[in-house]
Amino acid sequence: MRKDCPLVIIRWQDSAQPLSSWQYLSALPRTRPIECATVGWLLQDSDDIKVICQSVGDLEDPRNAQASGIMTIPARCVLSIEKLTEEDV
Repeated sequence: MRKDCPLVIIRWQDSAQPLSSWQYLSALPRTRPIECATVGWLLQDSDDIKVICQSVGDLEDPRNAQASGIMTIPARCVLSIEKLTEEDV
């Protein structure tokens, strides 16, 4: 993988699943943000967003290198980013 795309685990906050039915405002359930963890290669690391992918392919040829499972996480939702160690196989 490219040296500028490290393997990482990102811990971030997301909204809870929407309630699908009508709710009385006086009886709203308690809600909270959900902590998520995503592992993958960090493709973009800017002040606004973090872009991570879960799969890569055809890395031997930079013209054909591909990524799948690309996810954009707003930087303001990120709790931490930890670099992971890749072992050569």
